[in-house]
Amino acid sequence: AAVVYARAVGEAPEQLPAAAGGSHSAPVAAPDALPRRLQAPRPVVTRAEGLRLYLSSSNSTGYKGVRKGGRGVRFQAAQSAGGGKQVHLGYFAT
Repeated sequence: AAVVYARAVGEAPEQLPAAAGGSHSAPVAAPDALPRRLQAPRPVVTRAEGLRLYLSSSNSTGYKGVRKGGRGVRFQAAQSAGGGKQVHLGYFAT
């Protein structure tokens, strides 16, 4: 969904790196063995298919223009069209 948004609005401008979080030195079990709430967060993807993606710290998905979807899909992409209107870009599994 973030790739579709980046294609629709153009590549994101260069972004400053996020502040590094603390590191954990304790051994960790295989990811599938731990409950989801205890698994390490997945790394943030900043580039995909040759495009720089728009990151968002105020969005629960982490990407501008992407929100959690409905209708049995995981994500929905939309672009602002001005005047409070949104242009629907599609529903996506990833």
